[in-house]
Amino acid sequence: MTIRLLRQWNGYEDGDIATLTGSEESRLVGLGLATYAAEVIGSPSTLGADLVPATQVTRGTPVRIVMFGDSAANIGDISKTDGINYDQYYEAAVVTHQVSGILDMILDPTKTTISRKYPLAQIVGNCGISGQNTTQMLARDALAASSTRRAATDLLAMNPHVVIYRGQSINDLYAGSTVNAGNWKSVANAVFVNDIAIVERLLQSGAYVFFETIFAMGLADGTEGVAVTTAATADPASVRLAINYLHDLAVSRYSGNKKVNVLSSVGILRSSDGRFLNNCSVDGVHLSLHGDNMWAEYESVVLQGIFGKSSNIRYPGASIFPDPLMLTQTAGVCNSIAIAFSGSGATIANKKTEVINNINMQTSELTLSNVACSLTYTFTHPSIANNYPANTIYGIEYDYYIESVNGEVLKQLTFTARVDSTKTGQGRTLIDIVKTTNCGDLTNSLSGKLVIPPFKMVEPSSGLATFIISFSIGATGTAGEVLKVGVSAPRIVPGLSLNQLQNPNALV
Repeated sequence: MTIRLLRQWNGYEDGDIATLTGSEESRLVGLGLATYAAEVIGSPSTLGADLVPATQVTRGTPVRIVMFGDSAANIGDISKTDGINYDQYYEAAVVTHQVSGILDMILDPTKTTISRKYPLAQIVGNCGISGQNTTQMLARDALAASSTRRAATDLLAMNPHVVIYRGQSINDLYAGSTVNAGNWKSVANAVFVNDIAIVERLLQSGAYVFFETIFAMGLADGTEGVAVTTAATADPASVRLAINYLHDLAVSRYSGNKKVNVLSSVGILRSSDGRFLNNCSVDGVHLSLHGDNMWAEYESVVLQGIFGKSSNIRYPGASIFPDPLMLTQTAGVCNSIAIAFSGSGATIANKKTEVINNINMQTSELTLSNVACSLTYTFTHPSIANNYPANTIYGIEYDYYIESVNGEVLKQLTFTARVDSTKTGQGRTLIDIVKTTNCGDLTNSLSGKLVIPPFKMVEPSSGLATFIISFSIGATGTAGEVLKVGVSAPRIVPGLSLNQLQNPNALV
């Protein structure tokens, strides 16, 4: 057979095609160092021919990603393993049910939406700690090992293909800092010394490092934003000079380094003066949903250049959604999708299935007549009726589309993708991939793929009272504004074998 190398190995480079002995190919694939050619759609079939550039190859296996840094990298806690919260590990969420109450596992929507733009991007580790500066990030490795240490040492065991380092922390420059016109450059130089040390440690994982310099500080309207005004003791203008200078230092040092990619937010999230562009931040420091969508587009282009295009299917296999083409309908609504809204006097109209972005979607329009309204799509699935056994692993994904029909600004757009299960006679567990929060304003449209990380249901489906998958969208605006929402038929794939625990960087 033929394999494609996913890492440098024995003289081969990333992406090289090779034919070895069957046992050797099997060993390399088992270690995560390679995939069989059949798993790489569009890979060249004739050895000796010019290789297809990575950007023209469609990848069929996940790209494992770990986040490292401060609050910009702290994407939330979704991984619970057998009742123990291993905060930094995202291999799979293990769903257990408490005797009573609600356990909510949340992935923050404004920290990364990379899987919506590159569906095979799999976040397997959260090494972000809110409020830390680069000195504290380096100091993590000296702490006693724990599930919440989130040190560079810890991510070695997560076997990443990519480490996203959101470095040069804004916490070094404004929170508790006295950066001013006279010292901003010396402070920045000291921060970059820490950056160099951190990147060197991250490279020991064998992964590519995406060095994402400070996004920006301050809002486009000239105000600083609540995150800055409530914590800063530094001069904001001097901080912005330091932000630009630090980015230039990173570009200069790592130019030509094939393992370190310095990603610039200029023109995407911020202007040349160091402020956020319009609608890219909600508080002057952190990204809005719009900002993160813009950034995820950029990250996906870089991923594609290294690993090839992502297959649009995250979870291959047979989906148990009963009507994948949404052919069975009543009054314009797929019989396997329920649509409901909340909010005084809001109305739903124009329910239909239509093709958007080459994807068949169930759409409807929500007209606001109240300051805050929400619309929920609930997906039918037969998991309980089919009596899946204990410890079944599920994967769920679907595409979405959100549009402001009349072009007005919808304030505080929010949405939540949820898996909601209750055990008969006991408690409730939620997996919220996008927890309802202030995600920024919507003036045109948003679209992408929502991928719920693989999760293991400890209970057999026969022991569950409910097992509900839903997508909710909410908006705050003025009466008469119209929000169009579309979702594709979800892929609900049970019986997954994660088989992604092998070390792709093992010495062989």
